[in-house]
Amino acid sequence: MNKTNSGSVKINGADLFTTSGVAAINTKFQIAVDLDDNKMWFGVNNSWFNSAGGTDGNPSTGANPTISQDFSGYVPLFGNFNCQQTVRFDSADWTYTQPTGYVSLTQDSCQQENPTRLHGVG
Repeated sequence: MNKTNSGSVKINGADLFTTSGVAAINTKFQIAVDLDDNKMWFGVNNSWFNSAGGTDGNPSTGANPTISQDFSGYVPLFGNFNCQQTVRFDSADWTYTQPTGYVSLTQDSCQQENPTRLHGVG
């Protein structure tokens, strides 16, 4: 996923939806992944996006994911252009509570037999 200067959010080069302008300082970006059902949600300041850019996505209920696809072989990768970001995997450092049924992406959760619902925030 990448966001262009025009605000277009793209997955594998295809437009997913458009957001407005540049993120404000202290904006919280969130990611929730359900590996059992092949669903992923992106959120901003605890509003979760659906696949059309609306904010009725809900990882807790499994409703209206941002993306539905097989995530086999994917790895987390974070980056930005000309600014500083902090990625926080430990839920103790988060502003918002993780969605119901999800665990934070930590060394301990990765050692579980089948961690299938992961959540992270930047």
